[in-house]
Amino acid sequence: MTHKKDTTNKPLFFLLLLSLLFYGGMLFLSAFADDIHYARLPRVTAETPKKQSFSYTITLNNGASSSQTNLFPALPKDMVDSGQVFIVRTSVQDDFTSYYAQKVSIVIDTEKKNDDYYAITDGISSRDLVILTGYEALSDGDEVALLKEKKEASKVQTDTLFQK
Repeated sequence: MTHKKDTTNKPLFFLLLLSLLFYGGMLFLSAFADDIHYARLPRVTAETPKKQSFSYTITLNNGASSSQTNLFPALPKDMVDSGQVFIVRTSVQDDFTSYYAQKVSIVIDTEKKNDDYYAITDGISSRDLVILTGYEALSDGDEVALLKEKKEASKVQTDTLFQK
């Protein structure tokens, strides 16, 4: 006597299994979408321009010269010389904040420089966040993961500024 297998439930079982896998995958992607997105973003640190002391000579109306020392907003020479000066722009949509690198043209005063910094005379404001690390591989408009540094007991920890 031959026995036939009942195969009427196999297509239904296969569709149910496929549906469960699909919705499980969608649930996983939904739960970890932010982590997946931010994992691919370049990590940068940024802060407002620091003021540095610069000594320079000015020529007075009578032809005499005078040495001056003043504080000016400054950026590192290696950054300025590379032509890769970026500031952070913020975009908020649906209570979600994104950070973008915006390339800027700056004007420096070549008379006002020291071993490590140039005085900046135009192109950024004192409130702009200038990208200090991670700028080397950026392009204008790139989304970035903005980090901040916390100094604790002579070590530097890096934490993300964005919150889920």
